[in-house]
Amino acid sequence: MESIYVTKKLEDLNYEPLMNGINTIVGVWQRDIRYGEGFVYYFFEVQTKKEVSNKKQKEKKGKTTQYSDYNIKLRIFNDGFIQASCNCPDYYFRRKKEKDFCKHIYAVIDDINQKKSG
Repeated sequence: MESIYVTKKLEDLNYEPLMNGINTIVGVWQRDIRYGEGFVYYFFEVQTKKEVSNKKQKEKKGKTTQYSDYNIKLRIFNDGFIQASCNCPDYYFRRKKEKDFCKHIYAVIDDINQKKSG
């Protein structure tokens, strides 16, 4: 399936509210990097975990941890724009309704920024 990208200006990103959700980012792994004329193309995998209540299973009380893996494609252009896509369900909602990124993309952007400044 072809990726559908959202494009945003780097200076317009505000992702702090998205990072406080029910899913916790467990890890961010860079899978590949390619260089094009005027941009860098990153391929990442992000893993999240979520605590799920065991209400349906009466014999098990407490919570179960569920893990999900998502693939992120990210292009960072020299002129300060970012194009990104993710295969999580939330991305498709945000892309259509809000023209925004999901928290997995923001986690990747944060990871890249930390590596550049560190």
